[in-house]
Amino acid sequence: MIMASLVTAKEKVIQKEKISFDKCLEVIATSQDKLSIIPEINNQTTEKRVAIFSLADGTLTITCDGIEGMVTVSTNTN
Repeated sequence: MIMASLVTAKEKVIQKEKISFDKCLEVIATSQDKLSIIPEINNQTTEKRVAIFSLADGTLTITCDGIEGMVTVSTNTN
């Protein structure tokens, strides 16, 4: 008999607010400097950027949406 355990990550939005796309990109750069971690960048277009920072206990994700003019910061824990 084989038993498998599944570990699911729990995403928690910790911040969501209106912000210009340029300011949002600055948030990613500032977070990179403060955490001393280079993020994985997904969905890199002229209007959307998703930066995923790998942390010891999960991930920190910063999503910049230039169309909506929003920044969303979320965490996933292992």
